[in-house]
Amino acid sequence: PKVKRKKSLQSAEVVMDPPKIDAAQQERLETNEPKLTAMDTNCYKLEIANSEVSVLLFLESNVASSAATEDSIKDPIGVLFGCCQLSCLIGSVKILEFVIRRNKWRPVYSTENVSWLTVGIQFANLSTDKLDETDGTDESLTQLTKTVFDVLARNSKLFPSSQRLCAIACKPLKPAGYGEAFRKHHIFRYIFAPPKVQPSCLQLITESTSYSFYLSSIQSLRSISNEFRVHLPDDELWSGRLGEAVTECLDTNRHSREQQRFVVCGPRNSGKSSVARCLINRLLSEGVASVAYLDCDPGQTEFTPPGFVSLTLVQSPLLGPPFTHQVFGFGETACSEYDNADSSNPRPSILAACCLGGCSPGSPRDYLSAVASLATAAADLDPATVPLVANTMGWTNGLGLLLLCETIRLLSPSYVVQIESESPNRNLPSLLTPGYLLSESAPRFRACQSDYPGGNAQVGHLLICVPGRLRSQPTRYGAPQQRELSVLATVLPLSNCPVYRVPFDAFVGVYISGGNSRINDSLDRVLNASLVGLCTADEDADLQASSGAPQRQLRRLNRLPSRHSCLGVGLVRCVDSNNRQVCLQTWTPSEHLARVRFLLHNIPDLPLPFLDKLQSSDRLAEEGESAAASQQQQQPPPYVGEMPDCGIGSLRLRAERRPLKHHHLQRR
Repeated sequence: PKVKRKKSLQSAEVVMDPPKIDAAQQERLETNEPKLTAMDTNCYKLEIANSEVSVLLFLESNVASSAATEDSIKDPIGVLFGCCQLSCLIGSVKILEFVIRRNKWRPVYSTENVSWLTVGIQFANLSTDKLDETDGTDESLTQLTKTVFDVLARNSKLFPSSQRLCAIACKPLKPAGYGEAFRKHHIFRYIFAPPKVQPSCLQLITESTSYSFYLSSIQSLRSISNEFRVHLPDDELWSGRLGEAVTECLDTNRHSREQQRFVVCGPRNSGKSSVARCLINRLLSEGVASVAYLDCDPGQTEFTPPGFVSLTLVQSPLLGPPFTHQVFGFGETACSEYDNADSSNPRPSILAACCLGGCSPGSPRDYLSAVASLATAAADLDPATVPLVANTMGWTNGLGLLLLCETIRLLSPSYVVQIESESPNRNLPSLLTPGYLLSESAPRFRACQSDYPGGNAQVGHLLICVPGRLRSQPTRYGAPQQRELSVLATVLPLSNCPVYRVPFDAFVGVYISGGNSRINDSLDRVLNASLVGLCTADEDADLQASSGAPQRQLRRLNRLPSRHSCLGVGLVRCVDSNNRQVCLQTWTPSEHLARVRFLLHNIPDLPLPFLDKLQSSDRLAEEGESAAASQQQQQPPPYVGEMPDCGIGSLRLRAERRPLKHHHLQRR
């Protein structure tokens, strides 16, 4: 626009001519008429005035073959980057084996640390898919569907009543509090952004502040799968024995009171977590109200920070990587005050959890005792309505094979899904059939302790072998980076939680997993700026504290109690040895903190983005601070910056070389 200036003695006033609007655009703005744009021969985008929602209309001839049946899900046609709220207005959409229909919005996260998500659709005829205002859908979706049907009726030449199409609605979704912290990380800053170099077969359809939707064909995506990390659905897998097992599970639940259990096993990086996630989504999509998930892999957890084994009740589909659905609070201590999840998509709830204190199982007795206690908790669920899905570690030889066999004996599953890698050297040494587990060649844990119940002598599961889906292209997101993402998504909400001053006498002691016996004098340095598990024990007789610690310092437990449970996660902000207090920041309610009998030090370090956040938001919530704590606030925080050797800081207990932490170690 042209700029005109008025002369004035005081100041120069800038007057701008308004932009010119043609008659058609002016009429559309006055009537709020949606704008229909052709993006491809059989793809249209519908933009709603004064709304962030974009509606994508796909015609069947663009992606479907004429031989497809009416009720079958067609090949995926879309590739999603970023995060968005997604729903389907006409037809249905399938992502990670979950079918999204018209009833509600679903949050979808397609990030760089895992394979990009693809979208599959099911078309519907306009003459048969009528709008029903009494189907319990969201009010905004009902109004949006009315608008779409009105636009289709006005453009009957483009969309006749016999036309089969699918209408997808997308709107931006702002990531949770970890989004700002990710921007400070030199690796995670682009985790929600589309790749810089995109394949030529992708055609941009729509984009917003948080997501981008591209169009492609399944044949083109399969041809570039070795260079482009994309999650391709395996129709042969789910139409074969695994799909039949899901159908049998649903039929058995209707006619029997026996709980159906799935155990997923295989080597590392073979897709165990993806198969378990798709299995949960498949059961929820088939009408199961909730699914129990037993996470037996402390190194690659799904709903908790690393170092935990847990039993979780899932009621909403898992449409993203693990860091997008972390749980705030365990069991009855779960706190929804710091959870920004939608009420229509409830976040999973952890029924029971045990903290092992490290990314490896540690002591076989402690690991198997924890799995046995979680299996007992799973048996208390309604067997007719809540199936169980268990994910195991990728340790396939030696002690790892022994723990896997004992886990299967403890759970007595109905189905064992064994994933086989393309490399025979990485696979399990044998097929985990019931005959092998009962034979003498299968390893067994000869426990001398009476607190381990032992595995079931009778196993009668059905073995399902699944080929692994490995990707040959390298990625910068390895196991350490995946763990950091889970830690970030878990501890960042702790910044909004109160800080409690807990005296040393409130708990018996501290258990250090993997630590040596020479750290009794520096236990406060080990705890400071670290994650701890807030644990309770069934019997205080199991809590045996070390006698080597001074009287006024924290005491260290000699061994992990055999029967314990975790009430939540806490962040140690500082250790006040003079007043014998621990400043603990947690979302666990204060009435449940009295039940904590000991702290369990969690080995994974806090990532740098969270440490930087602590520097800007260092505060204490309780009144009546001591003089030592007030003096400490005036000094630089003990988490970042240069520190003398005598300062307080988390002491590393293991020798690990990680380039990502090199500058962190220099500061500490």
